[in-house]
Amino acid sequence: MTIARSERLLTLYVRKIFDRAAEILRQLPVTSPTILGALPYQGPFDDEYLLPTTPHARRSDMIAETLWDSLLAVNHVDTIVLRLVLCIAQAQFSRQYGPPPLVRLLNATIYLLRLSLDLASEGRGHPQRWSVVCAFLWTSWQRILMLHLRSGVGPQLHGFNYNIRGLNSIRAQDLVLEIFEYRSKMQHADLKATPYLCAWAYRNLIEDRACISSDVRHIAQHLHACFGDRKAVCNAGHVQCNGLSSVSCGRFENTTVVNQSMHTQRCSGKCPRLFWSRESFVAVSGPKAIDIAATSTSGLRYCQVTTKTLAISHIWSHGQGGRPDKEGPEGTGFNMCLHQRYSGVAVSLGCSSYWMDTPCIPSEKGLRRECIANIQEIFTTSKITLVCDRDLMSIDITGSSVDACEKLLATLLVCDWNMRAWTLLESMRGRSSLYLLCADDRTIKLYDVLQTVYQKGSIDILVPYLTRSYLLPPDDITDIELFEGGGSVATEEDLQLAEGFISVGEAAVLLSHRHATRDEDDVLIWNLLIGDTPSQDATEMWRRQIGKKISTGALVSSAPRLQDVAGFRWAPSRPTLPRRSTTNTATDIAHEKTFLAYDGGDAKDGEITADGLRAKWLTCRFTTADVPDGLQLEKNTSADEKLAAIAKRYTSDFAHGILLQVCPARGPGNVPLPYQGSNNHVLVVCGSHDGLAWDWRGVYEWERTCPLPPFVIEEILLV
Repeated sequence: MTIARSERLLTLYVRKIFDRAAEILRQLPVTSPTILGALPYQGPFDDEYLLPTTPHARRSDMIAETLWDSLLAVNHVDTIVLRLVLCIAQAQFSRQYGPPPLVRLLNATIYLLRLSLDLASEGRGHPQRWSVVCAFLWTSWQRILMLHLRSGVGPQLHGFNYNIRGLNSIRAQDLVLEIFEYRSKMQHADLKATPYLCAWAYRNLIEDRACISSDVRHIAQHLHACFGDRKAVCNAGHVQCNGLSSVSCGRFENTTVVNQSMHTQRCSGKCPRLFWSRESFVAVSGPKAIDIAATSTSGLRYCQVTTKTLAISHIWSHGQGGRPDKEGPEGTGFNMCLHQRYSGVAVSLGCSSYWMDTPCIPSEKGLRRECIANIQEIFTTSKITLVCDRDLMSIDITGSSVDACEKLLATLLVCDWNMRAWTLLESMRGRSSLYLLCADDRTIKLYDVLQTVYQKGSIDILVPYLTRSYLLPPDDITDIELFEGGGSVATEEDLQLAEGFISVGEAAVLLSHRHATRDEDDVLIWNLLIGDTPSQDATEMWRRQIGKKISTGALVSSAPRLQDVAGFRWAPSRPTLPRRSTTNTATDIAHEKTFLAYDGGDAKDGEITADGLRAKWLTCRFTTADVPDGLQLEKNTSADEKLAAIAKRYTSDFAHGILLQVCPARGPGNVPLPYQGSNNHVLVVCGSHDGLAWDWRGVYEWERTCPLPPFVIEEILLV
């Protein structure tokens, strides 16, 4: 090969790297999310700090967000980010692995931001310059973080790995509290701009640990573009819920639902209904599906669920619910137009039958019980699981453009289907092949949507999927051998995960954000998710966990605990608070913030024993000495006063009290894992008679403006 040819090849190689680097940069947000309101100087800025295209006449009266987007420091890409992007691009054309983990760089950058804020508050130098420095560091941190998260998303799309490392090692909320408090206000403004968006669903999004950047602007923009002209449907009078708890949103409990009120667009709404053939139903053993070829206007006919079955996952509140019989209390039959829709979709996807709860689960109790027991097998066996939600069905995917794919992903994160417990179970079982039903009965594979956005779209829309196990295929390592003939390296836990079952802690986290129509079904679904006995008895479920481990982080929540069950009074009696109540409890909960179970990634595990839960925590012991009358918890300003008030409220019946923080599984043990759902410290409060065995008393939010007392690492027994 000549020198000239070598030079040409090298030039082409370098050009490919630069072109790919430019593509990656285009996938990042153009500017970082504004923090101007949290900075020491908020404008106006001198010309040297602004884009030259900024109109001079408007500079003095710009609103904060527009002014932020005009700063040079927010728009220009720094050399660290450029080098990282070039390294990533080069790795894609070579056998190199790309840049090393970026957690240390991220933490160093956020420490510099903290230092800059402190120096600015001390009046060292002109505050305008400090604001520019802070804007530069914040923007750099955001872009490095997005590149770090992007490196995790790619592998997850091919197989979800529960051992996501490093997310909780990223320091942010605990170091720059004022910035994240300001970002919370901006997120609330985005929420209010789209009344149709449910605040409870939005909270589920922004409190996910993958959303540590606090940047969901692009998602909010897509949701506003799709649904900005629609009124709120959370509560009567077109009132958007407050997001404090699931009880505050009435779109599932208080909305009048008429079963079989949904028809296809081409239907006049007066099509006949198909009813079941009981004889055909009972003649089929095992899980039953609708036999497309055998069904006619005379009635629904059934066959066994096979690998040629399309399983349909939907929610009743959208009008497709009911039962296939005439006589039962929920008997409605099935609209002919809906049968024609799903038959057509099934055939187009290579299926000869379809399963849907409405035509396949009758009112008759014995048969209904048998059908529900087969739910797991139905979605595991079926060729495809079709997600059916009215918001997704309003999105046109003609041509499958990047913009349409981004709208689908943004909507899927907050749609009604994503907030229900039964659909979570169905998705977890059918996640190997999930399809979305869109406008005009067009379908698209979720994996293809994710890949389109990963390759060509905005990476910030994809980041929340980093932790969405139920929407990504499982990571199957059951056939991996260390050496030929040595047998699989998979553990029992790996085998469970490959089959779609998850740990009791992971299931608790997912269900704390979702609920079933019937409160009593929550524990049943919890059992089904972990591959346990289909039961509504939480006590027996926990007793079957003896000898296993659970992430301590997954326990920190407002969920009620088992009562009068020795050794298990720390264990949640249900994954979330009940929504239906004959007392004022539900009304009270609607106006109080509930703490949802945090996923506990990178948290210390505890061992479940017959005596209780043994685990290491960061602990702070205190005595329940006499507390002065009139001392109120919310009015205390010192740590000692808070401890005294906590003792009065939580541990007055005990001689000893203790505060717990989640201890990290790796890294500095004395740095607690932050709770993503609050800018404050969320602590567990326990009481004890002897200082050895501890009773769970609840969770408490300690304001960061009041310094915490000292904590030490200690193994304790929760009983």
